Amino acid sequence: MLLQTNAPLSIYRSEGLKFDAARVQRDIETLASLTYQGRETGTQGAELAAQYIAKRMAENGLLPAGEKHTYLQSLISPRGHLIEVPSLTLIRSDGQPLQQFIYRQDFAEIAGANRYGEAHARVISVAFGPEVNEAGSQDSYGLLNTEARDKVLIVRGADLDKISPYTARGILVIADEKYTLERRDLFSFEPPSASALHDIPTMVISPSVAKQLLATTGISLSALADIVKGLGVNQVAITGEGAEVQMSVNAAKFEDFSKDQYINIIGVIPGEGDYLTSEEQVIMVSAYYDGVGMGPDGTFYPGANDNTSGVALLLELARLMKESIYKPEKTVIFVAWTGGERGEGLSIVNVLNARPGASGFTVEAVIELSGVGYGSGKSIALQDGSSYRLVKLFQAAAEKYNDPTTTRGRSPHYGRGMVPGFGDRCALTLSISWDGSDDLAHTPRDVPELIDSQKLTRVGRTTLLTLMVLCREPDY
Repeated sequence: MLLQTNAPLSIYRSEGLKFDAARVQRDIETLASLTYQGRETGTQGAELAAQYIAKRMAENGLLPAGEKHTYLQSLISPRGHLIEVPSLTLIRSDGQPLQQFIYRQDFAEIAGANRYGEAHARVISVAFGPEVNEAGSQDSYGLLNTEARDKVLIVRGADLDKISPYTARGILVIADEKYTLERRDLFSFEPPSASALHDIPTMVISPSVAKQLLATTGISLSALADIVKGLGVNQVAITGEGAEVQMSVNAAKFEDFSKDQYINIIGVIPGEGDYLTSEEQVIMVSAYYDGVGMGPDGTFYPGANDNTSGVALLLELARLMKESIYKPEKTVIFVAWTGGERGEGLSIVNVLNARPGASGFTVEAVIELSGVGYGSGKSIALQDGSSYRLVKLFQAAAEKYNDPTTTRGRSPHYGRGMVPGFGDRCALTLSISWDGSDDLAHTPRDVPELIDSQKLTRVGRTTLLTLMVLCREPDY
């Protein structure tokens, strides 16, 4: 077994030393520029980015593996888009506006299934004790039988997921480390069952706004925290009614669904295996290229580390693989895909279906690249869900360059659930980031200037060494 002998790793080690971080940096700077408008799915910026990535795949020697002998695969995927600036207004007793809160300074939307729409109601604050929900109830705290269902709830971030979809008119979450005014998320896929739920506009509010609104309910921020400490399992405390507010989050799908496409860019290096059917075994290298786009207020989110860094690294790996004297025994597919910023996973089935005859191939392993050029941590992060077998291989490769690794790292989407890709996903998976790459993800500060060439090099050379073994060795 390869894990018991480092001989193949030593043979391929020199290939990793050819990694060129400057090339990667140039692709990052291009894709994170204003030309591509943050690459939100369904926008012209994402389409332009797809064309650029396809051009770079061709320049690096990959063969097209998309539809109709091109690098591109287009899938119709209608998703919600924030089409106007959300609003939060404090209402006077006579029904007229008293105070218009400022977007991205006082409040911001929290994206999610059914977390949009209009609400006009009085606020109340709700405190939750610890939750035990072995039966899987949607309302383990019994809020449906309280006055909460007709109000706008003010809650802590830790309690947002405890609230049933039917419980309230709207939700205001007090800003914390997870829910911030700076972070922008996109609205994700909604299953058909979501149409049965009513819309609940959900926003994050600054502590100062929370203090102002909580005061109208007769409670302070510190008092709310004290109440939480005194609650038992599945207990809830509700304040009296406070001021009246009006909320608006207008997230809509395009009327013409054909404009809302997910465009995958797929290139391939065919296997040249000497052993039976080895070329039908696939090693897939993947990175999502979509970003969070432009805010409705015109704010630009470059998404340099999250995730033009992963795509740019993928392109450099393709170049090095193509130019190497060590030709792959197995087929290597490189795919820059879209939907990652909407909480969706890579669909192996869709990628293979793009090219006639490829659907019968077997995907043996998938390498996922995201947030590889920046992070507050000190190590390459191998994320949850990665195969133990591939983790051990990557760690052995990293030792050849003295590159540090961790299996407890934080990725760009740390703490946020991802929906698995469509179809069978039985391939071994290795998800690679730099630890702490979530720090500036989804903010305007995720710019090319923060990219660290040394981090890129460390991730790039170790990933290449791992890839060389995966595509050339029958055992690892």
